[in-house]
Amino acid sequence: MIARAKRASLFRAIMAAARQQLRMVLFGLTLALGASLPAQQEAHYGFLYDLHQLTLESGWRREILGPLYYHTHWGSNTTCAVCPLFSWSRNSDPDLDIVEWDILYPLISHDRFGSEYRLHFLQFLSFAGGQS
Repeated sequence: MIARAKRASLFRAIMAAARQQLRMVLFGLTLALGASLPAQQEAHYGFLYDLHQLTLESGWRREILGPLYYHTHWGSNTTCAVCPLFSWSRNSDPDLDIVEWDILYPLISHDRFGSEYRLHFLQFLSFAGGQS
């Protein structure tokens, strides 16, 4: 009876390790697929990976693992985020020149508009500067 319980416990441990390995392989394949596809092709693999054209503006959006990672490009704007850890946005129009990033928002946030910038921590401590 004890040997049978040990075998069952060993089988459960092996199956748990196999499930973990399968998850890692699927995650790696999802990331590799996302890096290899150009933004002009559409691809839909459920919540694991989705690449599609925007409907209201010209551009595209790539999502990996549902809402956890996304990368959007439209016009001169680019946004990339690993929610809720980090987000980065840039408008490369020379007339605007806007860059914004957040780390664990609202812990740390940085906004830059041309030569003017603002950096704040927890919305209590902030620094701003620029030409004026």
